[in-house]
Amino acid sequence: MRTSLLYWASGLALAAMLSACGGGGDSSVVDLSTVKVSATTFRQSEAAAIAEADVVLEKAAGPARVPLYRFFNTNTGTHFYTRNTIERDQVIANYRQFQFEGVGYYAYDGEQAGLQPVYRFFNTRTGSHFYTISQAERDQVRATLAQTYSYEGVAWYASTSAAAGTAPIYRFFNTATGTHFYTVSASERAEVIAHHPNYSNEGIGYYAWPGADGNGQPTIPLSPTFTTVNLTLTGTTPAAIQSQSYESMGVPTDTFWTFSAQGDFGVLAGKPLFVYIDDPDGLYSVQNALPFYNNGQGGLFVQMKPNAKEPGTYRGNFKIYACLDFNCSVRLGNVPLSMPYDVVVKRNVRFDANGSKTINVGVPFGAATQQVALKLNPAEGTAMGAWYLTTGAAPPNLAAVLTDDGDGKGSLRLSIPGGTPAGSYNLDYFFWSKGSAAWVPSTQLTVKLEVAQSTEPYVLAPATATLTSLLAHEVYYQYGGFSATVARGTLALAAPGAEEILYTPEQQTAIPVNKRTRFIEASRRDYQPNPSTTLFQLGHTACVRTFEYTSAGLPINNCLPAGNYAFRIKLLYTLDGSTMPVDYLGTFVVAP
Repeated sequence: MRTSLLYWASGLALAAMLSACGGGGDSSVVDLSTVKVSATTFRQSEAAAIAEADVVLEKAAGPARVPLYRFFNTNTGTHFYTRNTIERDQVIANYRQFQFEGVGYYAYDGEQAGLQPVYRFFNTRTGSHFYTISQAERDQVRATLAQTYSYEGVAWYASTSAAAGTAPIYRFFNTATGTHFYTVSASERAEVIAHHPNYSNEGIGYYAWPGADGNGQPTIPLSPTFTTVNLTLTGTTPAAIQSQSYESMGVPTDTFWTFSAQGDFGVLAGKPLFVYIDDPDGLYSVQNALPFYNNGQGGLFVQMKPNAKEPGTYRGNFKIYACLDFNCSVRLGNVPLSMPYDVVVKRNVRFDANGSKTINVGVPFGAATQQVALKLNPAEGTAMGAWYLTTGAAPPNLAAVLTDDGDGKGSLRLSIPGGTPAGSYNLDYFFWSKGSAAWVPSTQLTVKLEVAQSTEPYVLAPATATLTSLLAHEVYYQYGGFSATVARGTLALAAPGAEEILYTPEQQTAIPVNKRTRFIEASRRDYQPNPSTTLFQLGHTACVRTFEYTSAGLPINNCLPAGNYAFRIKLLYTLDGSTMPVDYLGTFVVAP
């Protein structure tokens, strides 16, 4: 869940809204620009469970397990954690750049058997905080980086090892900004690893306790007891959400919600307004929230961002809370408002074998080109012929085509060239709809290719080469080549690289040895796509210059008669100090 801390941006005075909406009570003017609004979505089941847990913890004697509140600093792109409710409220009230994201996870507020202190530093250069459970790291930072890191003492207590009910706190270092990021969420960790290469994974920082939802997402603990004020939300637009869409495009409509307001707006003076939207199925995130005054009506405008959802049918009710404090113990008079929803998310293109967008494929390391066919299901309501393919991240020499198999399904057909080095590859493919009755968004499928190690010391690919030159071109070099992928040892060109065995017996008699020039030239290419793979280039021509001339001054060329000629490239393979010759064989075709 992502929370957005938002502000009234209008300078409109509440006196206008009071007169338009029939608001009674205090008729004093309240400038809307002074009212801070924190708006977010959450799940009521999580909030209720956490609120109940907080009540129990408050009654416990001695050190208690307490929530750690999480903020996002929009200026630095970093996160701030605190267990101190006074500090939390001061940040919410005074620092507009901090977006409140709810409860990140739980730790202890005092010493407890089996727990260690987590130390907190303030980075005066970046304006961010650094947390560590390591006393040695704390001491090193204080000794060597004191000019940058201001030591702020013990923040909370956590565990250095896994224990019942705990979860790892993952730690990343942002190499671009020199700051750290911490999360208890496994899905957030996976997102960072997959899409943020500037974040270096530093492993597990320590162990703490996740929220009541069990998935490590920030949550909102609503107070089980509350009072109300004489200010109400009188209606919502839209009154309900109904939609059908495809996965990866989110809920396509009704992203702008308005709430009419009526009553004593004076209760907002000097107070923040917290807007919480109970979203049981996680359909939306909040993007923006602003007041409005139009045609005699005033209220709150909220812009929602649709979340991508798995295929399925989602039915239920949103509940909208508007409160004057963090725990929602003081609420507007008629909240929560209820808004029903009925949302259908259709399946997009997926692999048939596992119904997923990702599939694992394994092939052995070898010289032969390997063909892999992966069965696909088209998006619901579409035919496979209505789709086309583009390639994202994949080796340039690995071919992929999309076929319609005529059975309502298709295949992603991969051609994996021989000599592909052993290792792991993520191959990304994008599928685009050519046109359907309803627009279907593009989707990405990923093939996780594993090329297994082999007992072969090296592989030459292709296994043999066929080179073709035309006599009509005379002296005209064309280029082919082969790759050498070495599992152990090294391969290099011998000197000379190509052994000329292209002459017929008659030519050998007619052409002196000192005038036999080379029809094939072998060289090592400087560009190497992989440290274990070497590319060798073969330049070839049907005719070569003799550097002799006719009486008329025309150059004399030696040309091979049309036909097929065998050739070999001499290589030297070295392993553990021993060198042995290796011949790469091929056929040279000379055509008219």
